[in-house]
Amino acid sequence: MDKKTFEVYTLKKVELPLIKKNKVINGHKYGGEKLTYIRQVITYGYLIFKIRKYNIKFRIILTKSGKRDVVFLRPLKINWDTSTERLPAILWGKSNRPLTNIWVRTSRSYTDINKEKDVYFSEKIKNHKVIRLLKSHTPKFMNPLVSY
Repeated sequence: MDKKTFEVYTLKKVELPLIKKNKVINGHKYGGEKLTYIRQVITYGYLIFKIRKYNIKFRIILTKSGKRDVVFLRPLKINWDTSTERLPAILWGKSNRPLTNIWVRTSRSYTDINKEKDVYFSEKIKNHKVIRLLKSHTPKFMNPLVSY
């Protein structure tokens, strides 16, 4: 039996700042484009039967983990600390745009980024497929987990 493990993300909430003429009018408390997803890790097993010259593949769910909230954020430039971590020009974006071109996963869920001090960026998203899905606010997607 062949096994594959996936992260399944289901969109729970979208919080977008109101931007007009490259200025943030409303939404400073989100810290940028804030997407809250429900993450679940699922392991599938594949049974392959060979009938004559055709292979028939059945997918069986072997294990499921508990669901937890994950927050992805495309931060505003005013919220990014350039003294500790500078971004290259391609990730910083154009100078007149208020949002950066980087997606990060935050340490936990929050309501107002300016009032809560223990929220930090836990990891940068480097997978281009996931970045493309986050930009389009995809309601549900699967990301394969690669174990080394």
